[in-house]
Amino acid sequence: MLNRSKPITASLFLSLLPLFAFPVFAQDIQWASDITLRPQSPVAGERATFQVTVRAGREAATGFAVVGGIDGKQLFKKELGELRADRSRNMRFSWRATAGSHKVYFRIVTTTHSRAAVPPELSREFTVQGGSAGAAGVQATAPARSRVVQHDTRSVRKPELRTRPVQATTAISPQTLSSASFQQPTCEGAPLPDIEALYGSGIQGGAVLNSSGGITVTLPFSVPVIVVNRGQCDTGIFSVKAEMRVQAQGVDKVVQLGSKSIHSLPPCRSKGCGEAKESVRFDFTPQYNHALYSFTIEADATHSIDEFNEDNNEIEPELRIDEY
Repeated sequence: MLNRSKPITASLFLSLLPLFAFPVFAQDIQWASDITLRPQSPVAGERATFQVTVRAGREAATGFAVVGGIDGKQLFKKELGELRADRSRNMRFSWRATAGSHKVYFRIVTTTHSRAAVPPELSREFTVQGGSAGAAGVQATAPARSRVVQHDTRSVRKPELRTRPVQATTAISPQTLSSASFQQPTCEGAPLPDIEALYGSGIQGGAVLNSSGGITVTLPFSVPVIVVNRGQCDTGIFSVKAEMRVQAQGVDKVVQLGSKSIHSLPPCRSKGCGEAKESVRFDFTPQYNHALYSFTIEADATHSIDEFNEDNNEIEPELRIDEY
């Protein structure tokens, strides 16, 4: 009897062991803000920006994305990457405003098979005032029916370069690009890289109006992008991702333009930062006349690089084609 009781005792001990083990904190991610809208009262045709803030719990959060949409249609998605424990991150999403009453929503979703709990959906109702007929955006227009629709770089609104320093007055300015006595404050005891995305020489390409009323591309279209490391150490490998939103008569869709891998960028140490920047291009084919093509191009879209400033990684150039 005594011999038989030994495995029973051992089995009981093993079954109770998890109750006395050290606690393991599951991934925890929460909203850290409500939805903010800028401008607060948008006008039809102008670009509105939504922002939400997410925060990780006592463990780093990985395998999450923020998705959102307007009036029940999903328009936005951004990978969260890795978010360190007890850290927060601002997620911004742009939208070309259309007149009327709308409802925007955002959700946190898992991108893996993780069963981590996610917070409830955020939503907000807002109204967009009607704008003038010419407020819909930039134009690249040909005056005659069969002439080439040539893009004029002056007609594309160059996006604001969001390079304002974060709690730093010594950060290099986009106009200077000089590393003379350039020092950024350290973060968590270590110098960090700082990836910035810049608009290149302008969207290039050309097309003609065809017999069916659409357009035929005669010169390949592409969006040039420059990425620069303004930080104090190498970036490591990261990627630049691009997507295109097409808005035309009866058409509103998002097209993924792929991603470009950047091996690594050293910190800027010379005037012009030639050694710390790299140029990439994203090709696209416009298919619709009387259409607005809006691009969202983001460096380190997966947030795999811990940066000094993450607010300057994205640009949003536009192209309008109107052939009468």
